[in-house]
Amino acid sequence: NGNVCLRLDKLPKAEWTDADVVSDTGELVWSRAGRVTVATPRTEAIVAYPKGESSPDGFVAGGLSVRPVDKYQVVGASALDAATLRESSKVLFVHLSNMYNQDFAFDQPNWNCVKSWGHLPYLAECAAAEVTFKSAVKGLELLAIRYDGTAIRREEATYADGAYRFKLAVTPDREAVACYALVKPGTYEIDTKPLPPVKGLPVTEMTFTVKNVGKTAAKLELT
Repeated sequence: NGNVCLRLDKLPKAEWTDADVVSDTGELVWSRAGRVTVATPRTEAIVAYPKGESSPDGFVAGGLSVRPVDKYQVVGASALDAATLRESSKVLFVHLSNMYNQDFAFDQPNWNCVKSWGHLPYLAECAAAEVTFKSAVKGLELLAIRYDGTAIRREEATYADGAYRFKLAVTPDREAVACYALVKPGTYEIDTKPLPPVKGLPVTEMTFTVKNVGKTAAKLELT
């Protein structure tokens, strides 16, 4: 396919500027301002920092847009069937904020040196993003999905002007997930059984500390 492997010291010197770095196909874009976007026929994704550049519609990758971004977040969408994203009736969404083990700790204020790797359960930093997703398929529902594939609740989503609009959020008042499915009604059965509590910790809210910097977080998963 024409790909070759080269030693790093044999590569031509890159001239870094403030301009976006764009892949040969135009599908991958990295902005020095704090934004990475992926826009392919079957996957779209946005990696954004709060101060990254954005348009009036927020951060945009193909038919996916996210706003506002108040914390570091990743939002991605992939078609799980054979269709393109615009025609898919089974779309997996991923919403990620900063995640750490319980009692994970750094030894320096700039978070460069790990003091303790911590232990399970995982903690996810609370974050929220309003998502607009262009789709030609009406009548889909949005479900929150655990890592084992279990659907645990329906999320509010509206459809108008050829796009779904909904909010993805990690909050301390409910079980946190990182995956969502936009699917036809009846695709998944909702499992309402809560996760077992963690001994000595609240079920839905906890705090982790990084060099005396407290951050509110929600439990993401128990294993």
